[in-house]
Amino acid sequence: MSDQSEQEARARRAARRRATWGPGEWVPLGTPKPPLHDDATPEERLGRLWQLTCQVWAFAGKEIQRLPRHEWPIEVFEIEHARTDAPG
Repeated sequence: MSDQSEQEARARRAARRRATWGPGEWVPLGTPKPPLHDDATPEERLGRLWQLTCQVWAFAGKEIQRLPRHEWPIEVFEIEHARTDAPG
């Protein structure tokens, strides 16, 4: 592919990507973000998180492994010495 046709192809791809962008918004630096989930219960928030997790795994082309908790891969750390710099 020549440099000219490669640049044209890149420009077309960029234009297609820009066409999917939503409307933007300019806000001053330091403006607090609006709370997006104040109206949701903790159960609804977890449901949304699970839905997002499933979508991301599907987008990656992978399946979520549904293992019983006792089969989860874990590592046990034994704390042998108490911290001496702990407050209190």
